[in-house]
Amino acid sequence: MATETIGRNDPCPCGSGKKYKVCCIGKPTKVSKRRVWIGIALALVAILVGVVIGLQTDLTKGILSGTIGVVVVGTYMAISNPVASRGRKGADSINFGN
Repeated sequence: MATETIGRNDPCPCGSGKKYKVCCIGKPTKVSKRRVWIGIALALVAILVGVVIGLQTDLTKGILSGTIGVVVVGTYMAISNPVASRGRKGADSINFGN
């Protein structure tokens, strides 16, 4: 699955007709429903693996492995789709009347 990059001067994908740098560059990107379900499914698999390990060996090992799995999945989901950087009109910028 290839990700499409949007240039600052390209038309905004929201359909407003404005340039991306003027319209939506400072707004966080929307996460698709499919991506959310994949993250939930991976977290549930990590928990299930932790339960199986806990039943076969020791409860603390199962809890630890399930927790590590959920943290890894959460970290991957956060890193693979970072929030878009703020543009010229972001909340952190100073407006000098331009």
